[in-house]
Amino acid sequence: GAGSYKSQICLLDPTVEANWADSLTFKNCSNNTIPSLPPGQVVSVRLCGIGRSTQGAWTNAISLMIV
Repeated sequence: GAGSYKSQICLLDPTVEANWADSLTFKNCSNNTIPSLPPGQVVSVRLCGIGRSTQGAWTNAISLMIV
């Protein structure tokens, strides 16, 4: 199981791997805020679990408009 989780955000084309940037690493995956996102911007977000020695696969990305 995952001991923590990592998030990445993408402000450009999410199909281009180089457009993704690390955002937060956290222990609890239920309620977290990614700070400093630009209002009016479409942002893609994805998560992965991190175990003791490995990182899991990234989830499918979701895209949302920041208000």
